[in-house]
Amino acid sequence: MNLKRLTLLAFATVVLAAAGPAVSQFPEPLLGAWEEDAGKTLMNVQPERIALFDGATLSFRGLIRTETDSLVLRNEGLKEFWKYKLLENGKLSVETGKGRMLLNRLNAPPPAVQLEPLPLGAATALPADRVLAIQNEIATRFRHEQDLVKDPARKSGYPAAVAENRTYLVNLIREIGWIDSGRFGSQTALYATIIAKHTEDLGLMMTALPFAESAFKDSGDGQTYAVLYDAFQLHIGEPQRYGTQVGEDENGNPFLLPVENDDVAAVNERLRSMGIPPLEKYLEDLRVALYPDKKEIRIAKEAAY
Repeated sequence: MNLKRLTLLAFATVVLAAAGPAVSQFPEPLLGAWEEDAGKTLMNVQPERIALFDGATLSFRGLIRTETDSLVLRNEGLKEFWKYKLLENGKLSVETGKGRMLLNRLNAPPPAVQLEPLPLGAATALPADRVLAIQNEIATRFRHEQDLVKDPARKSGYPAAVAENRTYLVNLIREIGWIDSGRFGSQTALYATIIAKHTEDLGLMMTALPFAESAFKDSGDGQTYAVLYDAFQLHIGEPQRYGTQVGEDENGNPFLLPVENDDVAAVNERLRSMGIPPLEKYLEDLRVALYPDKKEIRIAKEAAY
């Protein structure tokens, strides 16, 4: 099926292996870093995940299972099928469905295939007028994003606004540290977290996650943390934990993207512990908001899509 990931525009130290147990691991001969023969692609095969840099963007593929000379992968919650072959000359041949790559082994993973949180400035006390200025600026930027999304005539301006907000936020946190609730209040911290999520910048999302967990997970704003966490997990090839992200099939019908261990009961227990309504209620509210002409957002096991 021609499936697509739907990016929702609603609103401890993070490690890449933080999700549930893996189904399997990549074959040992594939492990390590690789560089394309003729091209810019770099690849780092870890036991449960592939980091892929195409010359511009770092992306990830999580492992669902291995088959004979092939891999069933998870790309932002959607299945992808690769075929591979280790050649006698030591090269690795990979067919991704979009073409064939011929790769050479590297001695170590280059920085381009390593995901790290962004550098943060010292979180020192700031003058009251500077705090107020930052609060107002972030609120203005957040509301501008929301206005663009809600107005069909202006929606084309949304990507540029997100890019501008990313630049602003990255420069700001490099100077003064994360926009935490202690210095800036919970509303500003929440706006900053949502702005970071909308950028889909993995380093920025990774930076925001521990602050969002501390500020929102058990505060009544747990859904903000859950949305950020799930979006990040899908980006790095893992299932989501709280069931906040959906995709669409080739007919535009929405479905829940994979959750850890295909266990909806466990998702509901996590939501309950954070004071969030059950998954069925969340998905119905989402359907009314985004898919009023659809009967439901389908819940299926990962094997079904």
